[in-house]
Amino acid sequence: MAEALKDQDPEIIKHFKGHKGPITGVAFSSKEPQLVTVSEDSDVIVWNYRQQEKVFKFSGHTAEVHDVAWDPSGSVFATVSSDQMIRLWTPKICGKTRSLHGHTAHVRTVDFHRSGRTFVSGADDKCLKLWSKKEFNFLRSFTGHTNWLRCARMAPYDDLIGSCGDDKMVKIWDMESGKCIHAFLQNSGIPRTLAWHPDTHTVAVGLSTRTVKLFDVRSQELIQYYKTHAEAVNSVAFHPNGKYMLTGSDDGTMKVCDLLEGRYIYTLTSGSGSIKAVAFSTDGDFFASGSSNADLHVWKANLPNEEPLEGSSIEEVKKFLKQDSTDDSWLRRSPTPLKNQESLDDKENQDSQFDRTF
Repeated sequence: MAEALKDQDPEIIKHFKGHKGPITGVAFSSKEPQLVTVSEDSDVIVWNYRQQEKVFKFSGHTAEVHDVAWDPSGSVFATVSSDQMIRLWTPKICGKTRSLHGHTAHVRTVDFHRSGRTFVSGADDKCLKLWSKKEFNFLRSFTGHTNWLRCARMAPYDDLIGSCGDDKMVKIWDMESGKCIHAFLQNSGIPRTLAWHPDTHTVAVGLSTRTVKLFDVRSQELIQYYKTHAEAVNSVAFHPNGKYMLTGSDDGTMKVCDLLEGRYIYTLTSGSGSIKAVAFSTDGDFFASGSSNADLHVWKANLPNEEPLEGSSIEEVKKFLKQDSTDDSWLRRSPTPLKNQESLDDKENQDSQFDRTF
């Protein structure tokens, strides 16, 4: 571990076993002290992370389950699978579920809009699809990826969707028009996961090249670049206060990054194989990790929420973290061409304050 930020470092408080295959997704409920995990064993399990117990185990998918997302109310969650199905579940004993067959290949990713009224799915058929939760019907397709989709996430502000896939593209979509408004080509490595910063128009992308990149989607710039993992990055999550980022990797470690200082402050291991999924609780007090060894660990975050000391942060990072996310005039510009990857690679290779290895 790096330096201690307060009396206690992040610590494991619960270790759950229940899956028979690698855990591929994990998500916290906003309503109850519960989290849900999905796995290559096709099972869906809801856990109470304040007690050492499995609450519900649901069966319905007939193949590997790849991703899971709670709606903002915590009343239902969605799962997607290689069986080409999208399922909505009610976390109760009766285990009510509704299913959609809207893709023609393995469905890899799912996420809810902040309103809870819609959700998005992405699949190996190269399509993103938007769905209504209430009517449970199809609304719109987003086409433009030329290879399998790995991850899609809906922004916590504006009506934006971020997606990435094996075509090495990171695309930003306008939800209402269905148009791609920005695209970033990654010449080195495949983007495997992405996450939106909770307060700014910034998206973090984890790549197969052991790196994490943060892009400002308004200026179309690479603003931070981290290369500290020894193997591919599988999962990225932001702390709700926007000051910290958590990453999980095939190297078996998680890393906690202080975004204001532009550096990793903790390297965490649980001895459970590759880390396939990470997530913060909605209050930021906890985070969870799912591994290739089918282990679920719940951690007490112990991260400070107070403002950093004056002068301790990078001015450029302060600026992007405090930008006004209510100004949406940039969305009214004409769609932009692909960002010049040569300029991104040049910036990436610079010996700058954003390129630090520990």
